[in-house]
Amino acid sequence: MTVHSVVVHMGPHKTGSSATAQYLSDANRQRQLDPSILYPTGTLWPLTTDFVTKHAMLTDILNAQAEGPEGAEKFESLATIFTGIRREAESRGVPKVTTVLIAENLVARGKPDLLLPFLKRYFDEISLVIVCRKQDSAVSSMMSQNIKMWPRSAKSTALEEHRSEGLFYGEDFDYNAAHTRWAPGASDHRLTFVPFAEGEEGTFALLERFFSATKLGPMPDTRSLRPNKANRSLSRECLELMCDIKVERDTLAAGDPRRQYLQIKFADVMSRYEFLEVAEGRGSSTFDNPWVLNRGDRRVIQDAYAASNESFLGAIDRTTFPQEWQSWEDSVASLLTENESNNSCAITQLFVDVTSLPETSYPAMRSALSLAESAGMTALETCRYIVCGPAGEGYRIVSVEKHLKFREPSGLRALLRRAARRRYEATRRRLRGIRAFVPAGARRALRILYDNTLSEARVTTTKSDLSSWPLWEPRAQDAVAFLVPPVSESHQRAQALARTTATEITLPFSGATGVGLPLSPTP
Repeated sequence: MTVHSVVVHMGPHKTGSSATAQYLSDANRQRQLDPSILYPTGTLWPLTTDFVTKHAMLTDILNAQAEGPEGAEKFESLATIFTGIRREAESRGVPKVTTVLIAENLVARGKPDLLLPFLKRYFDEISLVIVCRKQDSAVSSMMSQNIKMWPRSAKSTALEEHRSEGLFYGEDFDYNAAHTRWAPGASDHRLTFVPFAEGEEGTFALLERFFSATKLGPMPDTRSLRPNKANRSLSRECLELMCDIKVERDTLAAGDPRRQYLQIKFADVMSRYEFLEVAEGRGSSTFDNPWVLNRGDRRVIQDAYAASNESFLGAIDRTTFPQEWQSWEDSVASLLTENESNNSCAITQLFVDVTSLPETSYPAMRSALSLAESAGMTALETCRYIVCGPAGEGYRIVSVEKHLKFREPSGLRALLRRAARRRYEATRRRLRGIRAFVPAGARRALRILYDNTLSEARVTTTKSDLSSWPLWEPRAQDAVAFLVPPVSESHQRAQALARTTATEITLPFSGATGVGLPLSPTP
């Protein structure tokens, strides 16, 4: 007889759930999941037609089951779906099958008295997983996501404009409240908390912890799969520009045709900046330097959760990932007055020595900023890359080596592009229904065609002409991190000079490696 267990990723939002769902959806589609792991997609989860399957409807249907005939009908359809999942598990012919569900809205909106009895009807073992991200980063990501969503109201990157929506002070990121809510009666289910470490975007680190914590066994063969950052971070410049477009939208009447034009412009802006971020596999310009909350805003958020975090950390079992939990505890420490005397508080610029590293292995800008913050760089605003010049004159700042120039189409060319864009938008919904029958190469070609209707971007690098970039003159307000030992005498002299003025810090890149983005230098 097959033992059927379930692992429910309960969120919250902005903790890598979309990237996890995309990875599992891709692995399932490519038949790389072990038969003992069942990830419901397609006909096993008909509640969504999205290419990346998540199971958020589970929360809505369970909560609505008592809301009249319509809710009861939806509940019956959900029961039918889970009966099919159970039948599929039993047909696999293995001793134990674990179904994985991802519903990131469960942690705050789910009701234990509805979810657990329902799961017990179909599963022999129940494991609930909550991923914990430090709150200031989670709130920052949530704010950015709200700005990127066209239907949402126009709000800038100012924290005060978002506080009324309960992005914190609520239970979304109150892990002690989540523990209190879901831990009682744990004899019939297992509750696991997994730490989220900043700077792991684009790596398998969080996925590996998820598989380890839930005892799913080794991760699938990843040679044809890549880690993914499903929701890319954008710059303050981009977010503010998108907010300005929304402000203009809100001045127009509901049926005004100019609203559609502004929506196209809004998507165009986001696509441009996302291109800037992913071009050549890294971010390195003032355009795509991802926005982060300033120190004062982070302090407000961390102070709001300080007491809750202390109670939470004292109540959970941290023996599974002791180092990660220790780093997490350090990162959520409230920014109180004891840090005011820390010299690192005055440091606003971080310079990362990438001499001798290939361009494809430059740390992601977001990763460098996040990791430096966790190392105590609480006032850090920007990150730059430096390379020791070949003439021995010192370090050159190369973080602006990516030059992009947009050319707006005009005339007949502009008309043709707008027509192509409208055509693509009109058929995109239909393509979703047949994408399972369309080769991946064809889908990529269609996406490239659509992107090319937005704008032109020309990417040029000037790494070969290093002398054209400014020399770095270390200051007391700077921090410097050396990823590799000196490769020459001139490099050694440049490092020594940097150490005499700037503050040297060690970025904890080890252990956060990923395909195409090694955050630890390789020999």
